[in-house]
Amino acid sequence: MQTIKPVSASKAASSRKNRSRFALKLIIALVFGGMTLWFWDTLQPFLGIIAEKIQLWQDNTPAWLGVPAFSSSNWLYLPALLAWGIAQSVMMLSPQQQFGSRLIIVGLILLLSLRYVLWRSLTTLNLSDPITGLVSLGLWAIEIATIAGTSIQLVGLLRIKSRRRQADFYAQSVIEGHYRPTVDILIPSLNEPVAIVRRTIIGCQALDYPFKAIYLCDDGERPEIAALCQELGCIYLARSDHAYAKAGNLNFAIAQSTGELILVFDADFIPTHDFLTRTVGFFQNPEMGLVQSHHSFYNTDALAYNLGRDRDLTSDIENFYRYYQPLRDGTGTAFCSGSSFVVRRSALEQVGGFVCGTLSEDYYTGIKLAAQGFQVIYLQERLSAGLLAESISDNVQQRQRWARGTIQSFFIPSNPLTIPGLTFFQRITHFEGISHWFTSIYRAIFLILPPFLIFMQIIPVRASTEEWIYYFIPFYCVQLSTLGWLSFRSHSAFFGDVYQVISCLPISIAILKTLVSPFAARFRVTPKGISQRFFSYHWRLALPLLIVLVLTLGAYLKTALFPIRCESQSCLAHQSNIGGIELIIAFFAIYNLLVLSIAIIGLIEVPKVSVAQIGYGIATPVILQVGEQNYRSMTRQLSERWAEIDLETGLENEVSLTGSLINTVFSEENLCLGGIIQQSVNHKNGTLLRIEWEPMAIAQYRRLVEIIFCKPGRWQQQENPGELKTIGLLVSHLFYPVRLFAQSRRALGAVSQKTEAS
Repeated sequence: MQTIKPVSASKAASSRKNRSRFALKLIIALVFGGMTLWFWDTLQPFLGIIAEKIQLWQDNTPAWLGVPAFSSSNWLYLPALLAWGIAQSVMMLSPQQQFGSRLIIVGLILLLSLRYVLWRSLTTLNLSDPITGLVSLGLWAIEIATIAGTSIQLVGLLRIKSRRRQADFYAQSVIEGHYRPTVDILIPSLNEPVAIVRRTIIGCQALDYPFKAIYLCDDGERPEIAALCQELGCIYLARSDHAYAKAGNLNFAIAQSTGELILVFDADFIPTHDFLTRTVGFFQNPEMGLVQSHHSFYNTDALAYNLGRDRDLTSDIENFYRYYQPLRDGTGTAFCSGSSFVVRRSALEQVGGFVCGTLSEDYYTGIKLAAQGFQVIYLQERLSAGLLAESISDNVQQRQRWARGTIQSFFIPSNPLTIPGLTFFQRITHFEGISHWFTSIYRAIFLILPPFLIFMQIIPVRASTEEWIYYFIPFYCVQLSTLGWLSFRSHSAFFGDVYQVISCLPISIAILKTLVSPFAARFRVTPKGISQRFFSYHWRLALPLLIVLVLTLGAYLKTALFPIRCESQSCLAHQSNIGGIELIIAFFAIYNLLVLSIAIIGLIEVPKVSVAQIGYGIATPVILQVGEQNYRSMTRQLSERWAEIDLETGLENEVSLTGSLINTVFSEENLCLGGIIQQSVNHKNGTLLRIEWEPMAIAQYRRLVEIIFCKPGRWQQQENPGELKTIGLLVSHLFYPVRLFAQSRRALGAVSQKTEAS
């Protein structure tokens, strides 16, 4: 006999609550729809009169916004050439940004932006009929919003400050022992593999600072993590109530500890020895509340890796830490990024601990600290490294979480736009940061806009080819050519756009869901420590892009074979503008086809090794002990499982055979590791050996982790190539796909070989 289990009272209440919410949303939607129809029917005549007046104004273009009558159309390119020449001259004379050179570039971009906005606003709107008017105004509004956000960022750039000298000054007190407060190091963890957590604990224990206590805050209550903490000598904390995810976990740990300062590392982040030396000293200033440091990463960008360009292109997230965080720091609105930051316990207690009930507890905690008058600063020094999302889908899900957490600001008391205590400029900067996520919606619209305009035969912009050349090209050309310089060589507009095209639709959906139901989504930790032996494809991400690609290609072929015909009222009214609008639509259609093609190829997930198998270009002296012979050499590549070592002199043939045993002494690190020669290649300058390490004791593993991850200055800055070179690197895969699959097969072979060896 089947037993029917009664539904608990709490579940029944929750079900009734969900039904009530759905009914309320349905009623609101019906009322809103009815009011919209009523307002449209009532206000349509009035709006028509306004549209006619605006259209009349647009038809009577001010003389100072017209295109000069040059004897040759080539003179129309003069503003673009002059602006581009000024920008290039400044960047050549000042390769590294100085305040004066930055002021000239920023002033030039703002001037061209104002020129473009005036032209677009006063002469190009097309309100000849309701549909065209809505499209024209919508496109104009998106452009204005984008330019406004960029302008706020440019003004913030003028206030960038370097804190390196401050760090040098404050660090002296720490080094000399005059200021050494107690520090609790909290490592929140949920489902990370033991190997990743082990690295982080070892790195924290290796910090060059005496008064520290390390707490592993395990929200998964895993016996293997408890055993790891006992093995390494780390304090293990677990709670039975898992409410409020990471924020609740941290608040629970704070209640169990007593340090004056609190340092937080995500479970995949490993600090360098001098992390506390470089950060703790800032808290000699009693107004200092929180110090956020730069995030480096010890794996490669997922999209760049899939495209075979991980050695050439910086991670897309580098732009946030090298460009966006410094300009936010200059305006007093630096982000707390959730890891690698130090916070004063008394300040944190004053604001009630980490903010709960949101997906971005770190961001809002920083806001509450700033609102209470504490300084929240960003130190742009590479003092730790963690793991980037290891697949494209995980990367997109991570960005969706960040977007949801930021948009939740409209619905919580810690809203930076309304919370008391912030300055007007701080609120403006925070508003730009929140509204920045809406650029994903704008990008999704711009993806479908070219085919929509072509198939519907809508002309949303009244502008001739000459006007586009005279106003649009100078604005666009200078912005694009200065982006790399302004972002400290951390960003490529083209590569960043490929990322945005992949993620714009999922992020747009996440934003809309958050606006409708702000707290429906749960906190999900990004998976870490993934290895992949086979190819896979992200069909859920690719399918919308494939549809848009087909539509765009069809629209482009249509406009190439069958130019826009004057059949609609808007088209007939502005027949003289068809050439200009066809040109600009064709340009963006071709650009979208290019970006979509690269994005679709980039969604092929290439086989990758585990983090432990990743090799790093570390050159450190070693002594190879082979029998009674010692050979001095240098490492070329070093990982937790293997090393590549280059000998200047060749080994004897019988010794260099694959499978030979060898001891490797790290002469400057007090470490000796045994290994097996997996490969030996003689070349004209010596011998290249690949050595697989034998199982090692925990003391040996500690030293190896410190050598690989923890040395001060370990993580160096990579500069992105210029925009044209970046485009060339990515476009090459469209014409030479065999290269991509050859690289993928090599990666697959390497994965198989290393798996068998391990």
